[in-house]
Amino acid sequence: MVIPAEVNVVPVTKISFSFCSIAGCDKITSIVLPDTIDELKVSICYGLKNLKSITLPANITYIPPRMFSGCESLEEI
Repeated sequence: MVIPAEVNVVPVTKISFSFCSIAGCDKITSIVLPDTIDELKVSICYGLKNLKSITLPANITYIPPRMFSGCESLEEI
């Protein structure tokens, strides 16, 4: 799953929901966040048992508690 840097010409700078709330979340195996993201408001990966990798932008300074809880397949951050 690749998160776009912008939606309708508006930069994506924050994520305020967990990907586990998306239907079919059990099929998510990788997440790539754009460099425009500067804040994660929730543990976006919590419970994604098939997630193998996530690419975080360099400017993230805070990772919410339990961000990777339940990510039993995670191999690479």
